Amino acid sequence: MVIRREPQQVSGKWFREKRRKCALVALFLFVVAFGLSAWFHFGRPTKFPANITKTFYPDRIHLTVSQEEMVMNCINRFIDCKVDSALSMRKAYWNRDFSSLKRYLDSIERYRCDLRDMYRVPEECLTGRIPTLISNTFVQSLGNVSIHRWVLEVCDGQLTVVGLVGIPSRVKGPFPLIIAFHGTAGYPERIFGLDGKDDYHHKFALRLAEQGYMVFSPLTITQLTQNDQGSYNRRRNEIDNRGLSVGVRLLGIELGQIMSVLNYALTRDDVDASRVAAYGISLGGFLAFNLGALDPRVKVVVVSQYFEDMVGKLTGLTYPHSYWRYEDADYMFFQDFLLRFSTVDIASLIAPRKLFIEVGSQDPRADSASKSFLEVKAIYDQLKQPPDSVQMEVGDGGHEVFLKGSLCFLKKWLKS
Repeated sequence: MVIRREPQQVSGKWFREKRRKCALVALFLFVVAFGLSAWFHFGRPTKFPANITKTFYPDRIHLTVSQEEMVMNCINRFIDCKVDSALSMRKAYWNRDFSSLKRYLDSIERYRCDLRDMYRVPEECLTGRIPTLISNTFVQSLGNVSIHRWVLEVCDGQLTVVGLVGIPSRVKGPFPLIIAFHGTAGYPERIFGLDGKDDYHHKFALRLAEQGYMVFSPLTITQLTQNDQGSYNRRRNEIDNRGLSVGVRLLGIELGQIMSVLNYALTRDDVDASRVAAYGISLGGFLAFNLGALDPRVKVVVVSQYFEDMVGKLTGLTYPHSYWRYEDADYMFFQDFLLRFSTVDIASLIAPRKLFIEVGSQDPRADSASKSFLEVKAIYDQLKQPPDSVQMEVGDGGHEVFLKGSLCFLKKWLKS
């Protein structure tokens, strides 16, 4: 006989009771696990070697925020003392001879080499070998400017440079050459006006080419998405960190690449090798400024929105735009830099060649730039240079290219 059992009807109340019991069990297990974890980290006795007392190893629970702030403030005061003493070390390091122009140039040559070593410019970029132009591709004509893309093998064939060159098409060369450096979140197409957008660069490479200069703009590594400062410098930081352990730095590589590019450019029939300039904004301003300091072939330097007091920029606790505040600005720091160099010292490696500085009145750099400029002007005066061979323009605006006074400056010192 087969006994058929009817399925029992389970009420919703039974299910709710079951879920409640399971929840209580789960809660109990969680509390037990949490208690064990807390005891493991904070409650169990700390074992110390017999010869060491617990005084030197306080439990984390007793380390208060105020104590940490006290330690940090103490360290910051110690660093401040080192920053102050760096000034006297720089003064002892430098020994410029102002007795004649020739002696001045001879006296600063060792410091030029030291700056090159500080930035870790690769030896492969300093051999003097002429790079190979791999490709020269026509891109577009804008008005009286023919734009091409150059790809070059530089630094003994170890590195590649990609950039745009604008060549005046309605006048004959040889032309004065300007190396135009874009800033962070920029690229050559932007400063030549090829992407139809305008930003703080204000198409300055195209506008320079329209004035009759051959303009070469190399592509500098930077993320092209302009968000916060950290996000669009991250890629530079990653590359720089990789090179640190093998003795190379990103900025040194970039400066060496352009020094190598000049070895090629100055052999061209359409370039006047005696009339070379560098013009850059922001990060590009750093590159233009230091290229002029490292390479005497650059006769005129225009620095836009970079020139400022590097002591505050690198170490200032009250300066709102100090590099140390930015998570991804490590590539701008160099070991013992302030023990040897300041903004004024780097400018002294450009003197007596021509230097023009653009600063926006609304840019945070304006105040410190004015103070540093007076010191630079004093060096040019000691060298008995014409008063207008070094100039600074404080324009009505912010962090942007003005291309006003600088155009007149270039016309006088590069075209004449």
